[in-house]
Amino acid sequence: MFNAGKRLTRRVSYFFVGQTPIMHLKIVSLVLAYAIASCSATYYDVAYTTQAGNTYCLPVVTRRTCVCVKNVQTHTIGDSGNGITRLFSSTDCTGAYSEVHSASNTEWVNSVSYGPSGTSIGPSGCPSSFGSC
Repeated sequence: MFNAGKRLTRRVSYFFVGQTPIMHLKIVSLVLAYAIASCSATYYDVAYTTQAGNTYCLPVVTRRTCVCVKNVQTHTIGDSGNGITRLFSSTDCTGAYSEVHSASNTEWVNSVSYGPSGTSIGPSGCPSSFGSC
């Protein structure tokens, strides 16, 4: 039992070999800062409604994302008010766009880019449905 404890202590100490207590504090501080930043992320969401009145939500994201919606019927599209939402007639969020928080008569929309300002990631295909809100 005593030897097992020594082995565990040796393995743990290999990680900290040559590091001062200040370096340990820096590592712990960085891990803590990352954890706090992850918890305080801003979430962006967009929903669309069909002509039949059914409402569906696009995936909730934390970074700017492009989603192809050409295979779904969109009559109105709206966001939660935070971030920037752009509607495109292309399927890959390129070319001319309309920047909106809410829009109706959106049958012409083939892709939606939403989230904070910046370059979009995606799309990864064109799904034929999204989950209800």
